[in-house]
Amino acid sequence: MHVGEGLDPPSLNIDGNAAEFADSFVYLGSTVTNNGDLTLLSVNVAQKNKLSTTLSSAVQSIDHPMECTA
Repeated sequence: MHVGEGLDPPSLNIDGNAAEFADSFVYLGSTVTNNGDLTLLSVNVAQKNKLSTTLSSAVQSIDHPMECTA
């Protein structure tokens, strides 16, 4: 993979097998793309925290259903 516009670099062969180009890859939990964009781990952590809070609330409502009084 290379970043930016232009021709791809020459192919790389390992033990006679050509390595494939990737559009993106994950490095230490962050996604790096071939146009230079970077999705940081903190974004993923925030999304996971939101999901875990939602799930926790759902489980609590099952454990302790709301009581209705007339």
